[in-house]
Amino acid sequence: MLVQWHFARIKTSEARSMAFYKGLSEKSKVHGDDFKNR
Repeated sequence: MLVQWHFARIKTSEARSMAFYKGLSEKSKVHGDDFKNR
């Protein structure tokens, strides 16, 4: 039971960090385009 809960927690934090990195790369991509257009 505890192991399952721990695993679920790891999964959610993993997904969160994945989304965070994805958002970061998207942001940097947009900033890069912005910089190029200037």
